[in-house]
Amino acid sequence: MEAGGFLEGGAPLEETLAWAKGKPLEEILEFSIAMEANALDRYIKMGRAVADDRSREVFLALSREEREHLERMTSLLDR
Repeated sequence: MEAGGFLEGGAPLEETLAWAKGKPLEEILEFSIAMEANALDRYIKMGRAVADDRSREVFLALSREEREHLERMTSLLDR
């Protein structure tokens, strides 16, 4: 599999797309929300673990992006 063939959580892209085929939108959104929540948690932990302020800023920015993704997806799920 080529580089970039994986989702944030490490799940193989092709396998995930095959899994999603025919699944209801709600189930796909729930899976996506779980992946985003894992990424958010990981970036928060990594930001706390690094000593360098610049690196901490990067992880903080990434965690903000993941939080926004989560908010948008949960909004879709609530519809």
